[in-house]
Order: sequence, then structure tokens, then C-alpha cells
Amino acid sequence: MTATTDSGHFLQHAGIDYLSALTGLRGVVALWVAIYHIRAYLHALLPGMPNALTQVIDSGFIGVDIFFLLSAFIMSHVYGGMFTRITRTSYGYFLMLRLARIYPLHLLMLLAYGVAVLAFVTLGIKQPEPVERWSGLCFAESLILVQSWGFHDHSCFNGVAWSISVEWLAYLIFPFLVPLFARITSLRTALAGAVLALAAMHAYFWSLGSGSTLAFLGFATVPRMAGSFIAGCFLYRAYLRLPAHRNAATIAVILGWAGLWATLVFDAKLWTAWFCALLVLAHAGGTDPIGTQLSRPIGQYLGNISYALYISHFAVVDVYVRLFRLESLEQRPAWQLVAILVLYLAVILGIATLLHRLVEIPARYWLGRLAKRMISAP
Repeated sequence: MTATTDSGHFLQHAGIDYLSALTGLRGVVALWVAIYHIRAYLHALLPGMPNALTQVIDSGFIGVDIFFLLSAFIMSHVYGGMFTRITRTSYGYFLMLRLARIYPLHLLMLLAYGVAVLAFVTLGIKQPEPVERWSGLCFAESLILVQSWGFHDHSCFNGVAWSISVEWLAYLIFPFLVPLFARITSLRTALAGAVLALAAMHAYFWSLGSGSTLAFLGFATVPRMAGSFIAGCFLYRAYLRLPAHRNAATIAVILGWAGLWATLVFDAKLWTAWFCALLVLAHAGGTDPIGTQLSRPIGQYLGNISYALYISHFAVVDVYVRLFRLESLEQRPAWQLVAILVLYLAVILGIATLLHRLVEIPARYWLGRLAKRMISAP
């Protein structure tokens, strides 16, 4: 199956336009997050790295906020018409489809971590700190995707799965939001709503004394998700009312990327979220030059494996931290550091490709069929 077919065929079959540029954007963002988690090795390889590049690499955590924006935008596009009237059947069917999308790979990675922890205990190997990350309670919470709903202030097993947990919370609420957003018929109202949602999120983090949305532990993960997710829903209402204009989209994309870069380089992350939102809205039409590139096969390949890449790469990071001790990096020759980084990229992309093809696609297909049988059963 080619890189352009996975999501595209599903949406075309359903009679829904495929937003290919956003698929490519999701792939780029997933790779940004994966590079962020290996940033210590990049700093060791390039100690004199320009500040502009350093700030971009060190701000990869913002990719998760873009994921939340994209998730809300695309779900509004794909599933919005399902909830003109919420029924038990439509609600259950939607949740089954979303579980089919996120749960198989999440479960696989959780079990892989669980086996590793059992092996550590059996062999008497000390587990990485904090030890609470590997508790039975953490495993149970991760199993039902509630580990990041604010019950504690530490991560559980697969560190990046915190965002999957809070996104599952968004899925539970999303169908009830759709009728409310459907009432928005004004472009100005939709844009104002997106701005206010992001402003409320930043006000919350400002009240905590944080200059950015870097929160992946404790209750703060919920407002981090909610601000971006609600903004994404507003952005989709704005998208429906924006006239298609290639030049305007190009200008918006340039402003979005330039603004995002500037807020990162000059450490003005208070404004980053708004430029991320502008990028999602501007790229949705796919008519701008950068959106055209994101729609090419390499962009679609990265976009299609983006979830597998995101959910699996942190396990590779955990292995790397044990194999290549950070404190020994300065003593390593440059060629070894280059090899370590190239190997990392090759491994995470290879694993993501295999997981996408061998697990994600088949599981989504079979669970999707099961969901259809369940709603059609008398």
C-alpha cells in the first residue's frame, strides 16, 4: 500500500475530502517530537549549534499541541456529520472507531514495556527512576487510558502515551461538542473562539508560573489538551467559511511558519500556539506551495506512519539512554555520535513502518468491521 492510500482511501470511500497537506504536516510534527526526545545527543554532536536550531530542537514538545489541534480539526471534518443528533448507537460506533485507531498500538507498546519490566525484576536489574512509573496501578490505568487524567504527577510506562490518554478523554466528550460548534455560522465568531480557547489555556499555564505549555504530568495535561482541542474545533468551523484563495493561503502559511520559528528562537512561546493554529488552518486547503510538498509521497508516508512513530519511538529512547550513557557522550568521537543519531532515525522509522503495516492497518480494519457489525446487530 502506498503512502497516499491509507487515510485517503478510507475518506474517499466515505465521500469525505482528504486533507492531504494536514497528513503530511502530522508526519513532520511526529518526527520533530522524536528528534526532541533525542536532543541530548544532538547537543553533544554539535556543541556549537546555532541558537536558532537549538531552540527549534528543544521546543519539539510543542508538536503535541499541534497534534491536539490537528486531531480536533480532522475529527470535525470526518465525524462532524455523524452527530447532528447524538444516539447511543452513533456514540458507541464513534468510540469503537477511535479505539480501533489508537488502542492496538498503545496496547502493544504497553505490553512490551510490561514484559521489559518483568524481565528487569527477574534479572535483578534496577528499573529507571521514578519507580512509580512501573507500578501495577500505572499499568492498570494505562490499560484503560486514564493514566494522565490527573491522578498523580508521574508518567506511566510508555512516556509519550500521556497524550493518548488525554486525547481519549477528548474523544469521550467530542460528540457532545459537535452540535454546539455546528451552530457557529460566522467566520469571525469561529476565529475569535479559537483565539479565546488558546488564550484561556495560556492563562492557566501563566497562573502556574509557566511560560509555555510544557506539561505532561498531573492534571495540567488536561487543560493543555482541552485548549488546543477546542481551538481545533473552532478552526474547522472557520475553515468551512473561508473562501479558497491560493495567494491568501500562501501568505498565511508563510506567516505561520515564520511566526512559529520566531517565537521559538526568541523564546516567546506565549505566542506559539496561535501560529500553530494558523498553520493548521492555512494548510488545510493544500493549495499553498508548502502544502503541495506535504502532499507528496514522502509527506504522506510520514503522515501515515506518524501515530506508529509517535507511540513507539520513546521505547527506542529508553533503550538508547541505557546503551549510550549521556555522561559519556563528550568522550565519544564525532563519527560515533553521527552513527548513533543515524541509527536512531533508521530504527524509529523502520519500527514505525512495520507497526503501521503489520499492526495498525489490519487492526483498524478488523475492529472497524466489528464496530459495523455491532451497530447493525438487532
